[in-house]
Amino acid sequence: MQEQIYEPYVPNTRVHLLPMSVCPGHAIKHYLGIVDVYLIRLTRLVGVQESSGAQLIEEFIKEAKEILKSKVEALGGNFLVGLNIDINQLDIIQNQLVVMISAFGDAVIADRVD
Repeated sequence: MQEQIYEPYVPNTRVHLLPMSVCPGHAIKHYLGIVDVYLIRLTRLVGVQESSGAQLIEEFIKEAKEILKSKVEALGGNFLVGLNIDINQLDIIQNQLVVMISAFGDAVIADRVD
């Protein structure tokens, strides 16, 4: 029996980010490697409110996830399993907010199990 070789690009796929190490309803066929992203943002807050800092952090997390998805897609994967996101927020000092995010996981190719 000949071993199936996976191409480095999976066309028209949607990348899924999962905090667990399995893909429900799918079988992992190929491990592509660790994908990580480290981001730091310094933002000046205008008209400081309690919720404005939280909204900025939420947007920053969305950006980090999109970068992870892009990296997985560039590798040809369709899942990032074992997703871990660490967020460090420094205090708001003189209307400036500093946020550091590190995120990582394992890029894989998984096929649906029938």
